Amino acid sequence: MKISARAKNPDASYTRIYTSTSNIGDWSDTKEVLESMNVLIGEVECQGVVELLVDIAGE
Repeated sequence: MKISARAKNPDASYTRIYTSTSNIGDWSDTKEVLESMNVLIGEVECQGVVELLVDIAGE
C-alpha cells in the first residue's frame, strides 16, 4: 500500500489509496461491478487498510 508523505499532513483534504485493480467489461452490469468490488475489498491488504481507516476515524 502506498500513501504519500503529503497525505499525512493534517491540512490534507484527501488522499488516494492505491489497491489492486479489476477489469470490468460492462459497467452497466451491476452484478459484475458488485462482484468485482467484493473481490477487491476482500483482499487481505485492503482489509488492513479498512481496519486502519476505522481506527483512525475512531480517534
